[in-house]
Amino acid sequence: MDYELTVIVPTRNEAGNVALLYERLSAVLAGTAWEALFVDDDSPDGTAQAVEALQQDHDNVRLLLRTGRRGLSSACIEGMEDSTSPLIAVMDADLQHDETLLPAMLGKLAEDATLDIVVASRFASDADLGAFPAVRRRLSVLANRIGRWVGKHPLDDPMSGFFLLRRPVFEETAPRLSGKGFKILLDLFATSARPLRFAEVPLHFGTRHSGESKLDFRVVLEFGAFILDKVLGVRLPTALAVTALATALELATHLFVLIVLFGVAGLAFADGQVTAAATAAVVHAVLAEQSRYRDERLQGGQVLVWLFAFLTLALPGMLINLMVAEKQVEIGLWWPFAGLVGAAVGALWNGFTARLLSRG
Repeated sequence: MDYELTVIVPTRNEAGNVALLYERLSAVLAGTAWEALFVDDDSPDGTAQAVEALQQDHDNVRLLLRTGRRGLSSACIEGMEDSTSPLIAVMDADLQHDETLLPAMLGKLAEDATLDIVVASRFASDADLGAFPAVRRRLSVLANRIGRWVGKHPLDDPMSGFFLLRRPVFEETAPRLSGKGFKILLDLFATSARPLRFAEVPLHFGTRHSGESKLDFRVVLEFGAFILDKVLGVRLPTALAVTALATALELATHLFVLIVLFGVAGLAFADGQVTAAATAAVVHAVLAEQSRYRDERLQGGQVLVWLFAFLTLALPGMLINLMVAEKQVEIGLWWPFAGLVGAAVGALWNGFTARLLSRG
């Protein structure tokens, strides 16, 4: 059957939401030729099986199961590539996106043939963020400001995960999309060779029905990697970009501690450098673990055992760090630079240590 609309739903551990989302979509899209394409990143909770159960009773349900790769943006891209409909919608599976907006969004594209995309905005007039906690609200505002700068479009909500676009827009941008991170909408706007014509509809953000939010430190790092991609104009491997950002945080931590202890408190340079090196090593260990996907991280006492092993193996790197930094001071290098030279050597050693203890 030829569908007018494909609703792309990227999933990871959303088994409890699949059937209810389909039911709600069926209610609001009655009279529209549509299909739901669930793109699942090999969820261990049975999400794929929940979709397969729906397929037994509904011809307009499809499953695209991805193994060995993960990521919301890349899942959306693969879903768009797998669809053939002239219109494509993207929305989350957690029921926080108000599916009743879809008819209005379809109507806007039908009324204005020049529109490329319609965005359900959490920051448009009359919209709201629902039960977002204060910290999450501030992070969303900050991310949107960065997104408007990178995307070079005056969207109210470039970080929205709920939107509707025409297929040609995707086909124009697909070869240059980064696929990094979790905000494919921003990727589309930042990548497009021409200004995209858009409209926004106010979204009242709902509450999650089941499962848990995917927002964590890895998501933040991946967002930073995406920004780095677009600013540099070079498509860096995600792992390399994430490592670069984590290393920058480690070096910044080292320099901050050294400035406080040596530059402000007046401790001996060696004491400040060793303490900064130890702090940076702990930061590296924490970042190495937090950079993993949530379900791959160590739990409970395993964290302490891993941290002890990491710091034990990192000790020689701290000593080399100190010797290199002191040598740079002796030859006349300004002490903050000398500290950073030593810190860079320490970061390399810490990276080797983390790889040695890597769990794959």
